[in-house]
Amino acid sequence: MSRGCRAVAVSVFVNRGCECGPVLNSRLVSQLPIQFGPGSIRRVLRAAVQACVDCSPDQSTIYNLLREGTGRVVITGLSRVLQ
Repeated sequence: MSRGCRAVAVSVFVNRGCECGPVLNSRLVSQLPIQFGPGSIRRVLRAAVQACVDCSPDQSTIYNLLREGTGRVVITGLSRVLQ
């Protein structure tokens, strides 16, 4: 980290009572924690996105919504790994 920069802690809050539609399982979403974090953006975002993938009855649908990146954060599913 460069001199003078400070790590910023972020949090992602989950609306567990939302209508999820066909992409996510509402019962599984209602069991998620209310908050991911605080922590580094990489750690918190990975945990939140992974939780969404885990709540999907068809994980390939979620994978199609995500873009592949640099490989610094890995999201896993039943049949694929996205970096």
